[in-house]
Amino acid sequence: MKEFNLLKSYPNKSLRKVSNNFRTIKNRIIATYKDKRFYDGSRNNGYGGYINDGRWNKVAQNIFNHYKLKYNSKILHIGCDKGYLIESIKELYPKSIVYGVENSRYPIGCSSKKIKKLIKFSDYYNLPFKKFF
Repeated sequence: MKEFNLLKSYPNKSLRKVSNNFRTIKNRIIATYKDKRFYDGSRNNGYGGYINDGRWNKVAQNIFNHYKLKYNSKILHIGCDKGYLIESIKELYPKSIVYGVENSRYPIGCSSKKIKKLIKFSDYYNLPFKKFF
């Protein structure tokens, strides 16, 4: 698939800036664990509070428009974090078949009850969807 800018309609681009010397090597090591410190801890360690602020609806629309997906398309989101994009796709396109794979248990535990069953814990090499796709 070709690349395109999903964040062109990002609500506040100024929030994405990171200054020089912002993250130390210790912060980068902490980030590799992809646990609470990465998702919901200090901004130095990762996201610094990964919340569903509504931006994923626009991203979901952009994906469907760009790839000309149908209302019942099958989608696998590898590295889905807390599943916010999956949740938006299911809200906007309820007949779509969407699953996510995440290699960290923390974000799966934080995902919405509506979509938690759609996220599988797995490495990204042995995907648990052989029959699905």
